Amino acid sequence: MDRHERAWAAGFFDGEGWAAKRKRGVHSRINQAGPNGRPEVLLKFLRIVGVGRLKGPQCTEGKQDLYWWEATSRPDVARVAETIGPWLCEVKRTQFERALGRALHLAIWPSARLARFKPGTGCLRMTRLTP
Repeated sequence: MDRHERAWAAGFFDGEGWAAKRKRGVHSRINQAGPNGRPEVLLKFLRIVGVGRLKGPQCTEGKQDLYWWEATSRPDVARVAETIGPWLCEVKRTQFERALGRALHLAIWPSARLARFKPGTGCLRMTRLTP
């Protein structure tokens, strides 16, 4: 998968997704509402990460139908974490690490640079990532 698509998926997950440890295992999910069937962003995310399921709609009167992507097996959640991990914000990376009970081993290109928002400032900082 193209690294730009993986970076897009990480940004989407940063804004909309979550990962957690549950009583019966691990769980990762992204919710999206859509009036015209399954939202394209969920289909794109699923195509990029290659695991999980699309579910929905959940219909509530007066609201748009709710659809979601989810992964509920440890291997699927681990694959998502490894696929988009290099581009995740620290909060989401920590969610995956806690859910999986281990640190993520993120393979990344030596010259990669990652732009991140500095919390509370509205400014970007560039971080050089090394393998």
